[in-house]
Order: sequence, then C-alpha cells, then structure tokens
Amino acid sequence: MTATIITKAMMEKTLRPTKVDRQLLAQYRRIMAAIAKRAKEIILAGLFKDADTAEIKIQDKISFNDTSMADELASIFDSIGHAFTLTVPRYSELIKEVFVKMDAVNRKKLSRALIERTGVDLTKILKEKSTQEQIQLAIDQNISLINTMLDRDLQNVKNKVYQQLRTGTFNTTELRDFITAQTGKTKRHADFIAQDQTHKFNASLTEIRHKQLDIVKYKWRNSGDRRVRGNPAGLYPNSKYNHWSREGKVYYYDRPPADGNPGQPIRCRCYAEPVLPEKFNDLLKGDQRG
Repeated sequence: MTATIITKAMMEKTLRPTKVDRQLLAQYRRIMAAIAKRAKEIILAGLFKDADTAEIKIQDKISFNDTSMADELASIFDSIGHAFTLTVPRYSELIKEVFVKMDAVNRKKLSRALIERTGVDLTKILKEKSTQEQIQLAIDQNISLINTMLDRDLQNVKNKVYQQLRTGTFNTTELRDFITAQTGKTKRHADFIAQDQTHKFNASLTEIRHKQLDIVKYKWRNSGDRRVRGNPAGLYPNSKYNHWSREGKVYYYDRPPADGNPGQPIRCRCYAEPVLPEKFNDLLKGDQRG
C-alpha cells in the first residue's frame, strides 16, 4: 500500500478564484471591434470621394512632385487624425461602464467565495478607494492603448500612399485592399487589447482586495488548455515562462514569479486561488477547499 504524501501546499486553506466575467469580456471585445470598424470608415471617407468607388480625393493630382497635392494629402491625413481624436471619447463612456461593471462583479464573486467558505461576507470591511483608483488607471491606460493603435493604423496607411507615389505605382484599388487588410490587423490588435487588459484589471482588483483581507499568498491556477504557456502538448511548449508547471504552487503577491502574478503577464489567463491566513481558521466551514 502506497502512503499519500501530504505537502504544505496541499494543506493550505483556499478560496474559490475570482475569474474574469465572460459576458463583460465579450462586451469589451465588441466595443473594441466597433472602434476598429469606425477607424476604417473614417480613413475611407477621408481618402475617397465615394464609399462605393475607387476614386480618391486627389485623383486628378497623382504626382508626388505636385506641391499642392502634397499639401492636400497632409491636410487629408490631419483631418483623419482629428476625426480619430473626436471618435475615441465617444467610446470612453462605454469603456468606463465595462470597467465599473467588472469591478462590481469582482467584488461580488469574492463576496460569494467568502460566504461559501466562512459564512461571513468579509468584503464589507474593504475600503474601495484603491479599487476606484484602479478603475481610473485602467480606463486611462486603455484609452492610451486605443489612441496608439489608431495612430499606428493611420501611419501605416500614410506610408502606403507615399510609397505608391514615390514609386509611381499609385493604384486606388490596391490602396483600398491595403486599408481593408490593415483594418483586419487593427481588429485583431483591438481584440488582443480587450482580452489582455480585462485579465490585468481583474488581477489587480483581486490582489488589492486580497491584501486588504490579509491574504498575502495564493496558489497559481492556469486555464488547463493548449494555450497555457509551457504546456508540453500545447501551442507554446517552449515558452520562456512556464505557467503550466506553476499549477498548484504557492506564491506570495509581493514575491511573484519573474513575469508577474497570475493575469498580469501579457495575455495571461491564469488565476490566483487565495490562500487564507491562519486568522480565518475559526471561521472555516468544513474542508471544501484546501
């Protein structure tokens, strides 16, 4: 008969992890997709005379040496850039709404986990000032990322136009195709931002609230699928940072692995399963977790 070895990590008492809300993630992804789509519409409207034709607004002046054409092009791109600056604020309220909801859901999930484990809603003692600061930081950072994404989108189109003019190969159909392809890249980048920033935000809120409850360490939990870094049978078996091998291991928030706590590395979908301090022992209901 083989004896079961019980490690310290196995004996740790834990709470259910606070995971990202899938519906809110989907909502944010839709907002980002809408921004990418609107960017394409602005670029096409700025460059072309009609949405259904390939006739560009400077069609009658296609010459890189034409000074008036160069000035007009600069004016067109300035107008597109200005339209971008007017567009982003229109989405900022929608973005704020999503992050406010994420904050509320994060708190609610932690509350449920505590009641499930201890019978007491200990989130009532939490101070919300720090989480409110995180909401504003998240909004500011995401707006900055969106502006950078749109600036790069416009710059790539500008480079394409000027490259065609310099080489004397200006082709409006090719330019339209390029803009469409560029929009595809922007949509993928927008989706990346949505997923990455959502997990980072959730991880930050979770850490802040855990620390307020004197929860200073956690068990690393990964998503258990082929996209987990280091999964030998997955997509990234040779990743620099192995999140697969961290599964179930205990880490301190203030002494995280080299690439950060769960959810903080780029596109990380891992979660922190909070390890309860000893002061919780008298409150624990049975042995559901840990």
